[in-house]
Formats: sequence, structure tokens, C-alpha cells
Amino acid sequence: MELAQDPTGFQMEPHTDAANRWVSMMMYLPAEALQTEEAAQAAGTVLLNSTSGKEKRGVFGSGELPWKDGDFVPTATIPFASNQLLAFAPCVTSWHAVMNYTGNETTRDSIQVMPPHPSFRFC
Repeated sequence: MELAQDPTGFQMEPHTDAANRWVSMMMYLPAEALQTEEAAQAAGTVLLNSTSGKEKRGVFGSGELPWKDGDFVPTATIPFASNQLLAFAPCVTSWHAVMNYTGNETTRDSIQVMPPHPSFRFC
């Protein structure tokens, strides 16, 4: 479990999560400045579909691809709002990203929980 504090200007390119995770969970902790619906949408996590059926994931790394690839279509945005939890089972097609987080003078805080897959061995 870790506290992530993404600064203004933060962006995470389209990626899938590492194979050693059983589940990826993010609990959002927005500051009051992000309490408007517009701000929550802008700072949210975007779920993506690859129009060409791209699949990618490494054992420890997450396969990041640039937005300019042009292959990704947003399918939903999970608002960065109070009482929101995003959880999913990582797989080779679980693409997601964070658009360029700007316009607020506060960090994008979240608690991230990524328990290892039961069959994964670290040593």
C-alpha cells in the first residue's frame, strides 16, 4: 500500500499494470479544490480501448505507450472524487491512463493497493 501524490502537470501515458499484481486498487483522496464535477473528471483515471487490439505487459514493468500512438479510445473516466475506489484485475488489455492533470494548485492524492498475485514469487 502506498500514498501517491501526483503534482500539477502529472500525466501517465496509456499502460497496463505489471503481471505480478493480483488486483490494482486506487482510492481517491481529493482535496477540496477538486470537489467540482468538472475538476473530478479532469483528474480522473481514463479507461481505454485499443482499436487494433494491442496487448502488452511485462513481469515487473508496465507497458507504457504514448498518447500520440493514436490507437487508444477513451471508454470511461473514473472521476477523481471522494468515496471513489477503482479496482481491476490487471491483464494485457486493461489499458488506462491519466490525462495531463493541470488547473489546480493541489496534488492528486490517492492510496494505491497492489497485492502480489498468489503464484508470483519475489525470490
